[in-house]
This record gives sequence, C-alpha cells and structure tokens, in this order.
Amino acid sequence: MKQAETVVSARAEIAKLAAQFGATPSPVLRQRFEEALSNLDDATPMATAELASAREIAKADARLGAGRGLLERIGLWSASPEVKLEQAKQQFSKDSFATANANVLALHDELDGARSRGLYRIVIVFIPLVLLWAAVTTIRRRRQRAREGEERRERAALITTARSGHR
Repeated sequence: MKQAETVVSARAEIAKLAAQFGATPSPVLRQRFEEALSNLDDATPMATAELASAREIAKADARLGAGRGLLERIGLWSASPEVKLEQAKQQFSKDSFATANANVLALHDELDGARSRGLYRIVIVFIPLVLLWAAVTTIRRRRQRAREGEERRERAALITTARSGHR
C-alpha cells in the first residue's frame, strides 16, 4: 500500500509540474501502475525518476523565464537555452528522463556561463573599438596641428610681407 501511495502521490505532482512547464507526462508510468497487480517494484523507481526529472525541468523553465542583465543577454546571443528546454520537455513526454535531464544540464551550463561569455564578448569588441578610436583621434589631432602650423606660417609670412612693404 505504501508503494501505491508513493506512486499515486508522485503521479499527481508530476502532472502538476508538467502542466506548469507545458508538457505531457509519459503514459508509461500510468500503464505500469495500472498493470501491477500486487507488485509495484517497476513503477516506484520510475515514478521517482520521472518526478525528479519533472522537478528539474520546472526549475529550468523558471530560471529561463527569469530576467537577465546585459552581460547575460550578450552571453546568450549565440546560445539556445530555449531549444534545450523544449527538447527536455519532449524527452520527458517520451519517457526519456536521462536525455531530458542531460538537456536540462546543458541549459544550466549555458545560463551559468552567460555572464562570463558576455563580458568576454564585450572586452573582445570594446578593446579594438577603443584602439580604433585612439588611432582616429591621434590622426585627427596630427592633421589639425599640421593645419594650424600651416596657418601660422601663412600668417607669419603675411605679417613679414606687410612689414616689408611699410619700410
């Protein structure tokens, strides 16, 4: 009786979590539970595995829906955590909990590394831009100084010519 209660309780929580993250629980657990006459040895570990997977997918779904800062968004530009979540949901519905869990872990890895990837991308783009800005500024200043020098020489020549003409 204890095993039956455990399986029924797990099935109820699995259904609730699956509805939260938009998936359909696999029918395999229900079939095993209904087919078991007196022994639930197959259904109990499966219920435990499915419940654990459902909880992880629900956590990943909530984490994916959470807001992100600028660095995280930049770090996720080429990543696809949403795809990994959808794959996890599909595998969950097909009774492939190991594959679903692997997709959830991959999603967490992408999210965990997003901030550092974003910072790296900013540095990789920012440093060359700063160097380019410095080079352009230096060239502009040199050209400006050259024009100012030429203007001073022209004024000096004009003043020298004007003074020569007064004598």
